[in-house]
Amino acid sequence: LRDEAGLALRVRPGISSYARNRSLAVAQIIHLTREAARWIPAHVHGKTPLYVYATAGLRLLPAAQASGLLDTIATALSHRPACPFAFVEARILSGEEE
Repeated sequence: LRDEAGLALRVRPGISSYARNRSLAVAQIIHLTREAARWIPAHVHGKTPLYVYATAGLRLLPAAQASGLLDTIATALSHRPACPFAFVEARILSGEEE
């Protein structure tokens, strides 16, 4: 999520902390979407793209574990009413992108 100045909003711990409990990772992301919904006018929720970008913590996990976690998050965000926004992708940023 980005705030009104265009800065990314983050929470601690990151989603890599929930690699063994994917439901907690999903709950954290859903909480962030609910917070964002308070800032974004309701009439544009469905048109507002949502990207989930993971960073170094997820890069440190075994590839299968990281992709499984991102797949779980993507599945949850692709279904309404869990996510009011237009989910686009969940992926790990490269070190250069970060």
